[in-house]
Amino acid sequence: AVAVVQVILSNAQSRSNHVQRIVKVVADGNLKGIDIAYLDLTVQDRNSYSLFISELAASLHSQNKRLTITLPTPLKVGNRVDEAGYDYAELGKAVDLVKLAPYRDQDTDRLAMPTILEYLSGLIPSAKLVLTVSPYATEKGTTGLSTMRLTDAMSLATKLAIRGESVQT
Repeated sequence: AVAVVQVILSNAQSRSNHVQRIVKVVADGNLKGIDIAYLDLTVQDRNSYSLFISELAASLHSQNKRLTITLPTPLKVGNRVDEAGYDYAELGKAVDLVKLAPYRDQDTDRLAMPTILEYLSGLIPSAKLVLTVSPYATEKGTTGLSTMRLTDAMSLATKLAIRGESVQT
């Protein structure tokens, strides 16, 4: 699926055709908007994905429709945050909400998220950032990885919040 998306995004005409098809689906379905979740894009896709989202947002917003995107949570690598194939600042300017797909390991998610949220809230208004929880969450424990129930994962996620310019845990 990623290869198909990369081909669509790689040139202006196919990107524009894709935007037109999505806008038509939203209009024909009398939907309020749409969420785009093109995960696993590479650094090479960064610019073309931003162009696609900007064009789609402009088209949808001109019809009073909303655009949300679901993105992978950036990786914390040492003392920096790696955005990989996504320009979070540019994307945040274009869309109504940015949903962050969590790491599967809730322990990693919990430990990295304060740094990630502090970083992202410097790029995107915090009111546009939404943390999501996967029903497939796992957690590292003394006996290895274990699957978490959605209610347990939600409980951990509720302990994180953005307050103004700082991150609270």
